Amino acid sequence: MVRGYRRYFQIAPCFRDEDARRDRSPGGFYQLDLELAFADQNQIFATIEPVLFQVFAELGAFPAQPPPFPRIAFRDAKLRFGSDKPDLRNPLELCDATPWFREKPFGAVATEPSPVQARALLLPGAAARPRRFFDDLGNLAQHSGAATFSTSRSAKL
Repeated sequence: MVRGYRRYFQIAPCFRDEDARRDRSPGGFYQLDLELAFADQNQIFATIEPVLFQVFAELGAFPAQPPPFPRIAFRDAKLRFGSDKPDLRNPLELCDATPWFREKPFGAVATEPSPVQARALLLPGAAARPRRFFDDLGNLAQHSGAATFSTSRSAKL
């Protein structure tokens, strides 16, 4: 903290001298640092939301949502979206499919004592898609690290 100031900010140029990762911008960028003394979570949100709204409204390519921004608990975000940093512009959400798998046993999904073990992504209109769409989706999931299992046309879901 700067002596005598309970709150201040600085805009600092930053330069990366490391390998690029998919969750980082390559090269240089600017960073907004905020310093708040003795602040709780609600004070931090009240301070940063108007700043972010103004930045997104002036510099963003899409309309900015005015504060307060939606707040989602970590557990709820993981259950609903499968990520702790969901893109809320995407309307797709995961749902609990455990009861369905308990009624119709399926070897790839074990549904033992846990209250929620099987989650599904509802895709409106997906029934009209060709088989290749689902095969490509399965290949993408496996390429992204999903467990592999054998699919069979004889397995009636």
